[in-house]
Parts: sequence; C-alpha cells; structure tokens
Amino acid sequence: MHMHWTILIEIEDIIFDLFWDWHARRLRHAESAQALELERRARRQDDRALLPGLKEPLWLAYRAFMPRCRTLIHIDMNMVSPITKPLRYDGLMIRRIALVLVAALIVFLLAIYTQSPRTDRAWDDEFSRVTTAYAEGDSIILTNVRDWTYSGPFAVAEKQWIDTLAVNPDDITRTWFLLDQFSTHEGVGHTFLSFERKDGGAVSFSIEARREEGETYSVLGGVLNAYELQYLWGTERDFVPLRTVYLEHSVRMYPLTLSKEESQALFRALTEETNQLAQKPRFYHTLLANCTNMLAKIVNEHYPGRLPYDIAWNLTGYADRYLMEQGLIERTGPDEETRRLADLTPHREDIQAAASMSPEAFSAFLRSLLVHVQSDGV
Repeated sequence: MHMHWTILIEIEDIIFDLFWDWHARRLRHAESAQALELERRARRQDDRALLPGLKEPLWLAYRAFMPRCRTLIHIDMNMVSPITKPLRYDGLMIRRIALVLVAALIVFLLAIYTQSPRTDRAWDDEFSRVTTAYAEGDSIILTNVRDWTYSGPFAVAEKQWIDTLAVNPDDITRTWFLLDQFSTHEGVGHTFLSFERKDGGAVSFSIEARREEGETYSVLGGVLNAYELQYLWGTERDFVPLRTVYLEHSVRMYPLTLSKEESQALFRALTEETNQLAQKPRFYHTLLANCTNMLAKIVNEHYPGRLPYDIAWNLTGYADRYLMEQGLIERTGPDEETRRLADLTPHREDIQAAASMSPEAFSAFLRSLLVHVQSDGV
C-alpha cells in the first residue's frame, strides 16, 4: 500500500473523532459515549498497524501533528452558557473541522511527494518484469520482452515472455507511432512506438503506469504518485491485439518520417533510458511523466528542440495531430482522412485471427492491413 493512502485512514479517523465528541456531548448519553469510545480505540489500534511503514521524517512530523489536531476538538462545555451552548458549539466545531482538514491536507500532500518509488511491490502480471538492455557484438540484447497472446475481449490465450531478444540497430528500417484512443474524449489516449526490422519483424516500446495486483488505472491516481513508471518492451503480436482485441480500443498506426539512421538512433536512446529507469525507479505522472511527454523529453535530450512543447504532451489523444503538424506523420489528405487510413479498428477480427502467427509473421500481416503505406522504409 502506498504511504499516502495510510494518511487518508488517519484523516477519516479524525473526522470520526470530531463527530464522536459532538454526538456524545450534545446528547449526553453516557452509555453511547462509552460504546463509541471503545469503537474509536479499536479502530485506532487497527489503523496504527499500518502507520509504522511511513518514512522516518514524515512519521516524526505525523506523530507531532496528529495529537495536536485532536486537541482542537475538545471543548470545555462548562465555559459555554446553556442558552448559547448549542449554537456556539456548532460554530466552534465547524471551524475546527475546517482547520483539521486543511492541516490534514498538508500532511497528505507531504506524504505523497516525500515518498520514494519502489521496485519491490506485488506487481500485476503484465508489469511483473523489468526490461534491461546490454550490447553483445553488433546487437543490443533486450531482456524480459513481453509476448502475450489474446483470444478475445478480456481473454488471454498465453502469458509468455521472451527472456532475451537480440536486435541489431542497423537492421531497423522504420519507426511506427501508435495511438490507442481508449476514451470518448479525444484528448485522452495512450501512445507507443514500434521499430520495424528489415526481416519484417518488429519490437515495440511503451511507457506505462506500473500497476500492482488488483490495481486499476486512475487519472487522479496518476497525479498523486500512485504508480511507478515502467518502460515496457514487447512484440507487436502482444501490444497491438492487447488494445484492439483484448480491450476493444480504437488504435491508429502511422509510419513516422524519420530516416533509418534517426530510427536507429532513437532505438539506442530508448534502450539507454530503459537501463537508467531500471537502476533508478521513478513515479509515473498523468500530466508530467506520461506515455507521450516522456518520449518527447527523450527525443529532445538527444535532439534539442526537435519537439517543441504542445498541449498534446499532456492531452495525449491529440499526439497524432501534433506529429502531423511537426511533419513527423505524413498527411494523406485532411487530418481525419489520415486518421481513417491509419485506423486498425475495422481489422479487429483479422488481427484476432492472426494472433497465433509468429511475432515476425504477425508484424508483416499487420502492415499489409495498411494499404496506403509503402513496404519500403522512409
């Protein structure tokens, strides 16, 4: 469990304390108050078991802060006249609730932004392995390349990983850009790349929010450091059917206008970044460290100023329009016509039927669906 969620337990408990005092003092039911006190103590004993996992500096601040919050809610009722007691007490309680909530929010934000990313969580199967890369002769060896197959909507046929995959960067002929439009809102999407080799095969690269077992993706969670960042490598036989068949999303696939040399340099740069992330984990962020702007930042690190900032860095569903404007996706007419020709959605059944092919055969078949794309690299 991430540290900031344990703070929410404490915030909830403070609110419980506030209403316990209000209920017990206003009604003056001694037996009810005693029962509530026993319940509160039991709740606090259970919640305390979760809290020692906080980082030491935050734990010290937490121990100093929370008792002070609780002292704010205790009011000496003898100091309030019988006539004005209910009204004044309610006003005091409201002010104290507001003060406690503001202070608790500060602690909550501190908990979020002072925690450290980790690699030892119980990860969901599809994010359970971390890719690394190393040179061997003329090739770069990628470890833990995902190659799952899918038999239908939310049906996984086989979960398999390629332990080591040798890719000679000089064999890369073209880079492809794919956009998964998984929301009805055009600005929401997931982007990833695929590197085509001269033998017809391809290897794909995707920047992901690494989820734990049973965890689902949340845009808000991505802002609150709920996920670590993962650079995931896989076959097109995995990455494309995952989104078109398994998740039933709309996916568009475009060849980029990069030269062979630029594609090869980009591949090398991404393998270097993959190793850096494996050694030093980072948090995913919905707006600041997502699938699109991290790619743009990597490109700009190697080619300064190549990709100027655009709202598509944050609203990733507009990324294909942005790349058209930058000349990295060649228009075949109006933007909507270019999008239509790149859309794999009408071929969903064909893609599902081809899932049993070898990864190399699948990649060749996938490109045959895009009839407007020439077979030779740009």
